[in-house]
Amino acid sequence: MMHNLLWFRALCDPQGPHPCCYHNRCTSGVSVQECRCPDCYDLRQPIHAEHATWVPSDPVCKIKHFHNKTDACQLLRNSTVLMIGDSFMRHVYTAVLTFLRSDVPYGPKRWNTTSVQRRQCRHDYIYQQSCSVYLDRDTRHCKNTTHLKFLEYIAARQSLIIREAIRQLHGIPNSYVLLGIGIHDNFNFGIIAAMLLHPLLEMLKYLRWPEVIWMSTHAPGLLKTPRVPSQSAESILEYNNKVKRLFQTSATPVPILDFYNLTKDTMSFDGAHYGRGRQDKSVIENVRSVQKSSSEFDCIITTTTTTTTTTTTTTTTTTTTTTTTTTTTTTTTNTHVADTEEIIQYRFL
Repeated sequence: MMHNLLWFRALCDPQGPHPCCYHNRCTSGVSVQECRCPDCYDLRQPIHAEHATWVPSDPVCKIKHFHNKTDACQLLRNSTVLMIGDSFMRHVYTAVLTFLRSDVPYGPKRWNTTSVQRRQCRHDYIYQQSCSVYLDRDTRHCKNTTHLKFLEYIAARQSLIIREAIRQLHGIPNSYVLLGIGIHDNFNFGIIAAMLLHPLLEMLKYLRWPEVIWMSTHAPGLLKTPRVPSQSAESILEYNNKVKRLFQTSATPVPILDFYNLTKDTMSFDGAHYGRGRQDKSVIENVRSVQKSSSEFDCIITTTTTTTTTTTTTTTTTTTTTTTTTTTTTTTTNTHVADTEEIIQYRFL
């Protein structure tokens, strides 16, 4: 078994005298722009989503921003939303639940948690594994018209339980299942497809409801260990693409909520998971995916973070073009402007 410390990549202090990791050595005198080679790792570069503001770069694109649970309930009312997956999906569920419970003191935790437990698991700590035991996993919202539930099934070997949970929603109008696994099977597409995906697609031929939406695995961060190649960025991309092709060519196509490029070049606190900033953005996309799970989205969003105060206005325009079908996907471009502005751009289709 690998030592706990080896699950993280050792990196250079971004605020120290040698911030750029070049060929496994912390190097001085290298700017952010210069520290971009294939073997370079630089903690000065990832975008911190917690300090980013998401705004449409195209004025024609009208992205719905949910400012409070009243906004979200306009879309979620009279619906059932079941999320099934591993810790990645649990974090998304936690963010959605936190948003819908912004006006209650215990937030996403169970109502009977003690004051000590609430204090220990406040704010971002709720995303820690140790605090997940206090998460309320079966809830109702929007004046009791919305049922939101999470089931933590993490691997293809649990296929029977996963499919049975989906089957229990058979015939319930406006019921949606957000499903996503992979890392606990080391993104072995053959195993996951044989044990879960193919049987799931066969079952969906006979189900009008629920609508199943697949959530792809997001990108690994800089801290991700290089000692597990099956969980590398290349392996995750290959896995995501194979799942996408399978769902797109199926007789019963499954829409995909693709977060890979949204998280690419964004700061991860452990190399695999992301903090509240990214999760808060996922609230919007998950609610929108429930509203229009089979529709096409075509918007470009720009995220801008300003780290210093300046009177100079700088405008950067980046354009990306992609074409897909029945897939909600994201494409990200990361640009640094005078070391004070960070840009994320992604496209929903």
